[in-house]
Amino acid sequence: MAATVDGISPVDRAHAINEVANTMEVDLTRYWKPTRAGYFEHVSKDRIVSVVGEAVAPQAAGELRGMKKGDAAAAAELRMTDSGWLPEVLRNREVPKHVTYGHWDDDEEGEADNADDMQDEGNDGDAEEAEAA
Repeated sequence: MAATVDGISPVDRAHAINEVANTMEVDLTRYWKPTRAGYFEHVSKDRIVSVVGEAVAPQAAGELRGMKKGDAAAAAELRMTDSGWLPEVLRNREVPKHVTYGHWDDDEEGEADNADDMQDEGNDGDAEEAEAA
């Protein structure tokens, strides 16, 4: 199934793939790691420092401030090993609102009548059982 599902989106918001991931109880920390090539080279140095500060410790983040971006990315990868940290886009497991397309007849009055009929049928059955007892 994984080969047929595409969760790539140009915007950072809830994605339909989240419903599949939630249903299957996918633990993304088992499948994605913050590496130099896979993440840190694609974000700013300030973001690297922020991530390390969040996931490891503020002191570790402070050490990265004096480094060049490439060195900071390599050091961040080492510090983040087995941290279980995920970027917001992977942590955001909100399921988007379902949008339904098509024409629906909103016959609220008819639905209310049907609900009353069903309730009356249920009550009649209860009355018949009470009389039989």
